[in-house]
Parts: sequence; structure tokens; C-alpha cells
Amino acid sequence: MSGGYFNYKQYQINEVADKIEHFIKSKDNDFNKTTLRKIKKGLKVIRAAAIYANRIDWLLSGDNGEETFLKRLTEELKNE
Repeated sequence: MSGGYFNYKQYQINEVADKIEHFIKSKDNDFNKTTLRKIKKGLKVIRAAAIYANRIDWLLSGDNGEETFLKRLTEELKNE
């Protein structure tokens, strides 16, 4: 596994996103539609933050150059 500039803490961002996604899919919430819509929007932002953190980690660690950083960042954000 590459990276390490952030001591792999960027993966915790995905753990938070996974918990939010699990909550959204569960029937244990009774929030109104507006609130759930905002939570879902936040989930997208958090997923994007995880992608950014990981790509920046690889860049700053020297595992990727700028060209690869930009290419992979664009691809991963598009696939999200």
C-alpha cells in the first residue's frame, strides 16, 4: 500500500462515510426528507474528501507525480 504521509488516517474518512451510508440505509432513522437529503449530500462531500485525502497522500509521499495525481483524482471523483 502506498502513501503514508498522513499515517494512513485518510482511511478513517471512508469509515465515517461507511457509517453514514449504513445509517441512511437502515430503518432506524426517523428524520424528515429534507434532513435525509442533507445527510446524503454530506455523504457525497465526505466521499470526495476521502478521495482528495488519499490522492494528496500519494502525491506528497512521492508515490505519484502531479500528472498521475491529477489523472487519478479526476477519474476517482468521476466514478464516485
